[in-house]
Amino acid sequence: PAAPVVTRAPIVVSDWTGFSIGAQGGYAFNYLEPGGVLKGTWATRGIKVPDAHGGFGGLFAAANWQFPSNLVVGGLIEANLSGQTKRSFNGFGDTARANVEGFGLGAVKVGYAYGNVLPYVLAGVAYQELKATTTLGGVSFRGTADNWGYALGAGVDYLVTPNVVLGVGYRFMDFDKSSAGNFPG
Repeated sequence: PAAPVVTRAPIVVSDWTGFSIGAQGGYAFNYLEPGGVLKGTWATRGIKVPDAHGGFGGLFAAANWQFPSNLVVGGLIEANLSGQTKRSFNGFGDTARANVEGFGLGAVKVGYAYGNVLPYVLAGVAYQELKATTTLGGVSFRGTADNWGYALGAGVDYLVTPNVVLGVGYRFMDFDKSSAGNFPG
């Protein structure tokens, strides 16, 4: 009789090198700190600084390179539309409404591959578009501000198949307070 043949399961090696595009969504919180005219106007009229929160959705593009040591380095661009909004009033008919219309980032991403799992950190530049309306004594003032700042983050991606990645992450973004909230008002 022939000797039994011993076979071993193939070793699966994941490679995070490549380009990806996709969609994302989540929930965001945004502390809005007004500058310039709004800060004084809201304070003297007793209007609380609004904190905006709400859902968001957007697209991303990323490129990664995995080194033989399993270190993964890449770049990431995200662009999101946002439903973050907050309305505040002082009881005398004066109101402040702030909306984060959109935000995004461009970042460097560094992680370490454990097979199909990639924990990572990121750092880069962030952008947000704010729109605000202040109504004082029945007169409304509207304005927008484009704010730039920095982004820091961390997360974990999971390689479901060579072409499908699922992930969860956290992004902290801080914006230039000298431009935030300099709306007419």
